[in-house]
Amino acid sequence: MNTDLHTNTHQGRELLLKILLVFGCCLWIELALFKYLPDLGTAVYQHGVSPLTDFSVFEDSYMQTSGTSVISARFLGNRILFNLAKLLASYVHSMDIRCHPLRIAMALLMPAYFIIGISPIFFAVPNKMLNWRALLAGYAALFASGMYMLEPYDAPSLAVFSLALLLLLQGRLPGVLLCLVVMNLFRESAFHLVVLTAIWALTCRQGTPCAAPRGW
Repeated sequence: MNTDLHTNTHQGRELLLKILLVFGCCLWIELALFKYLPDLGTAVYQHGVSPLTDFSVFEDSYMQTSGTSVISARFLGNRILFNLAKLLASYVHSMDIRCHPLRIAMALLMPAYFIIGISPIFFAVPNKMLNWRALLAGYAALFASGMYMLEPYDAPSLAVFSLALLLLLQGRLPGVLLCLVVMNLFRESAFHLVVLTAIWALTCRQGTPCAAPRGW
């Protein structure tokens, strides 16, 4: 009885810690978007206008349907952000460029993408295959580095990639294939998952999860 109570107490504390850490990461995302303004910094450095402060600039930068630019409408993240911002534009009427509908839409989507990518720490069965602290720290670091050059298609692609890696370690290839298809809607970096899957196939027995290093 005492053992069960101790286990439940420990699990409750772990869950609370996970929620607080993820919430803290989401607050940092909002702070970066509205306080440090990485897109404005990049625009000044490149002598341009931030795509998150002007609908026409965003369309020219990310909604192209022709030409040789790799930044085109095939990236689903661009369209999701643009359509959400257009919806918000009916309700947001601020002259402050920090409160442009595109930035507010980004502020809603970025935490959602972060939570999607880190969601396995809440649903996966605790075992040696999942050190949630290492997963959260690594994912948060990658997410933060991605915000240095803020692009609307990076965060959703990273979120799906994070899910795919965990599924791959567990040997759930149908799930990996689904993630590959979804990732390809955001950007071509999904090819990295093909390479990792090939490595998994060469180093792990088919149909069994790959043994993770101790403490991973």
